[in-house]
Amino acid sequence: MCTTKQELIEKTFLNKTEIAKLFNVPLYVARKIFDNADKLDDEKFGNYRIYDSKVRLTSCCKVTGVSINQLKKQIGE
Repeated sequence: MCTTKQELIEKTFLNKTEIAKLFNVPLYVARKIFDNADKLDDEKFGNYRIYDSKVRLTSCCKVTGVSINQLKKQIGE
């Protein structure tokens, strides 16, 4: 499945490879972002999480310190 960054920015939940592509980082960095975002989602939602293998885009942005608007500007949207 080949998705563009424009399609990824519109998603609510991301997996590790999608994080790597959207933030333009290597997979090991994407894993760290995923793990930290996963902790945020666990604290906020606990047992009520929708996906175990995906995290919210907003959590990834909080972890990295990059806003969604900044990401949109970087990808040219």
